[in-house]
Amino acid sequence: MEGVELRSEVGVSIGVGVADDSPLLLELWWEWLLRFTPVTMIGRATTSSEAEGLGADARVDLLVLDQSLAGEHFEVVRALRWVRPDIVIVVLSGEIDTEGALAAGADFAFDKADGPRVLSDAVGLATRRVMGIE
Repeated sequence: MEGVELRSEVGVSIGVGVADDSPLLLELWWEWLLRFTPVTMIGRATTSSEAEGLGADARVDLLVLDQSLAGEHFEVVRALRWVRPDIVIVVLSGEIDTEGALAAGADFAFDKADGPRVLSDAVGLATRRVMGIE
């Protein structure tokens, strides 16, 4: 389903990448984003190196990244923030290190149980960045 696109009310489509080492959760985030947000799904990743490559893709405005793929000290987040200062990075986990993720450059860090609410906020932030509002 890569390349599926929904446009927001303002005509902007946000490119999204999803990275999780759990195939079940990867599919859950993917389907939720497609169903409830105006996005273009660019790709999926299941390893840290795939996640970094996906985030480096200029079509990706928002990367949803499982903490287990972010690196022990959030190296993937730091590397992406260096090469893509405009990308919105969301780090999620069942046991989130919010302070570490935000210090590394993530825009959001949250427990997976809070996923839908925070992902909606992240899509909104990505939309504003694409439009040059934020």
